[in-house]
Amino acid sequence: MFDRITPEEIWACTTCNACVQECPVNIDPVSIVLELRRYLCLEKSAAPRDLNIMFTNIENNGAPWQFSSEDSLKWATDAGIDVPLMANLFSNGKKNPNTCFGLAHQALLTIGLKR
Repeated sequence: MFDRITPEEIWACTTCNACVQECPVNIDPVSIVLELRRYLCLEKSAAPRDLNIMFTNIENNGAPWQFSSEDSLKWATDAGIDVPLMANLFSNGKKNPNTCFGLAHQALLTIGLKR
């Protein structure tokens, strides 16, 4: 198979699904590309360099970023953003704190309230 399609071509696919919509015989090339990527990663350890870095970070830090979980809120503290932590809310006596689980959710909620 890899004598007809190169790994560069496999990783170049953006998985936009345009080929699936245009295929006259209802073949799903995106699922094939994803399986080929999975094969390259899991069987051949042949992922692109950036993905290998991310995999190593997940293995070492439990997250795709290059910092440990202990430092995950350092950027927010440095920016002066007070992020409430569930552990702190429970230790301060709140039984059912009404808090979003993540900054992305909080941002979406804030954007939604401003509209």
